[in-house]
Amino acid sequence: MKNQLALLGFCLFSLCYCQTPNGENEKEPAEDTVQIEDAPTADTDNTQEVEAKVTYKAQGNEPFWSIEIMGEEAIRYTTPEMEVTFPFVPPILSPSSNPSEVYAAKTTEHDLRMVIFTEEDCTDSMSGKPFPNTVEITFDDREMNGCGRPVTQ
Repeated sequence: MKNQLALLGFCLFSLCYCQTPNGENEKEPAEDTVQIEDAPTADTDNTQEVEAKVTYKAQGNEPFWSIEIMGEEAIRYTTPEMEVTFPFVPPILSPSSNPSEVYAAKTTEHDLRMVIFTEEDCTDSMSGKPFPNTVEITFDDREMNGCGRPVTQ
């Protein structure tokens, strides 16, 4: 019991000793404290500007990937491991029995071919969400399937 009272007294003393007068916070950091400057804020104007340029989005599962066509400026391919931005190339239109748009873009390190079947509906394999287009892509010789849709502004 005496040990508990001594411990309680020590805790109360510590609390009273550690507080500054009138509950105000100390203005100066302790000598052994490292001050960290505020992190720069994200450039939300730039993010919104890039998002405003997106005219088409496609995505696939297992492996997870997404593609954004940013107007006539770029095509961005993204996975959990990487992001590659390709220069925009106009699509080749195929007016066959299954109309499609074919994009073939390259960088010095990567190749991307995307076929958008414009009249073939698609359902996301994980979420069940419907999309107006089926999409097939080949990224560096790896073929993947997914769904896509135009982005309306």
